[in-house]
Amino acid sequence: MKQFESINTNAAQAAVLPLEGIQAYLQALVDEGALEGRIGHQALIEELEPAIEIIHKVLAGAELSVRIDVIREPDAAILAELEQKRREAEKAANQQNAMFGMSYVTV
Repeated sequence: MKQFESINTNAAQAAVLPLEGIQAYLQALVDEGALEGRIGHQALIEELEPAIEIIHKVLAGAELSVRIDVIREPDAAILAELEQKRREAEKAANQQNAMFGMSYVTV
């Protein structure tokens, strides 16, 4: 019985660890203002809606030509941090999916 508990504990710990990278990325998005509203009533900020629309159209089979006009340059440090956390979250999601043998978590 002790050996079975150890296996379950190890599997549970392994299942949680990759999620930390995903949580860090999602928290960074929240920290940088991706959502507005109070807890339980949050939604994406209006400025992100066009980006979501583009994603949905591509996933629905559209072929798009997208042009981004930068009105104000982004904070380079924040941009780099978000991209790094996105890459780490993607790696963590792939580790999680490999562990489960299916697409369980996606970023």
